[in-house]
Amino acid sequence: MKRIAVLFFVSFLAAGVLMLSGSIMIRKNNVSVEDVYNVVKQNIQIGETNVDFQKAELAEITDQTAFTTEKNVSYPLNEFNTVQIFAESCSAKIIPAKSDEMSISIDVPSDLSHNCFLKTFVKNGSLYITDIKTGDSIDTKNVTITVEIPENYKGGYFFAGNFSQIDVCDIESSMDISFNLTSSSVSAGTLEAGSIVLEMSGSAFSAERLYSRGNFDVSSISSEIVLNNLNMVYSKLAANSSTVKLNNISGGINADLQTTSAQLNFYAIKGNVIGTAESSSLKITFPHDSPVSLRHEEKYSAFNDDVEWTDSGQKNQNSRYIIDTNVNLSIVTLAEKV
Repeated sequence: MKRIAVLFFVSFLAAGVLMLSGSIMIRKNNVSVEDVYNVVKQNIQIGETNVDFQKAELAEITDQTAFTTEKNVSYPLNEFNTVQIFAESCSAKIIPAKSDEMSISIDVPSDLSHNCFLKTFVKNGSLYITDIKTGDSIDTKNVTITVEIPENYKGGYFFAGNFSQIDVCDIESSMDISFNLTSSSVSAGTLEAGSIVLEMSGSAFSAERLYSRGNFDVSSISSEIVLNNLNMVYSKLAANSSTVKLNNISGGINADLQTTSAQLNFYAIKGNVIGTAESSSLKITFPHDSPVSLRHEEKYSAFNDDVEWTDSGQKNQNSRYIIDTNVNLSIVTLAEKV
């Protein structure tokens, strides 16, 4: 019966794809749900996006005496409570400092020494750091901004990357950490903060460990996210045309996916896990006998339940938390953590 249902699903999806595109050919021999899903992903045009992304803009300041363009500059920590780093077509490195002041420097190749500068200023409690260049045709890919963070700085962070590479050392913040990335990549160690926010378009983000005392919120368009460890109270994940792999999760997640492949691997479920998927694949892995009940609804989709429930007849009954999936033209798989 299960095999007949799967074959019916494949046939139905294939027929739907043929009606939608008119030019797609699917061979009947050895066809799988994954094959059909890939065709659907490549050919169905999604309507309204589920992700709202806006590129961050640097604060304006016109008073020449209010900012500096020195290649090396330091700031005492009592002048600001948040660091905002804007990397424009360059590299940025965040490293531990050897002093009690925030030190910033820029490394510019000799042929660009008169065309690329470091600009820093303090405004409304934030220290702004960015590179500026004189001329649109200047190639600044070999320019590097280095920010040295004192051990006793526990303020907030905002990282904005535009066609840039950002490397971040371990950070412990008593405030919030946010990223706004356009065609950029971030590699981070351990980040600890009140809340952590990722806003991404055409970018990549990887971190060894994220620990949020509040929420972890993600908005991702055509991007890739890989986290080895994630601990938070709750997370909101909105992803479009992206790849997401979150490992060793402790907490709960509300995931809204469009044409996205997502793997959510839980170390401990400590909140509701909600999955809404359109033309996507979603795999949720969690420990055996987790305190969850199951609800799910599919439309032209495949739902694979590979969990050995303690009492299969009671898996939809009330529990501390729920796993609730509602999907269309998608594949959902539940599995147990090995």
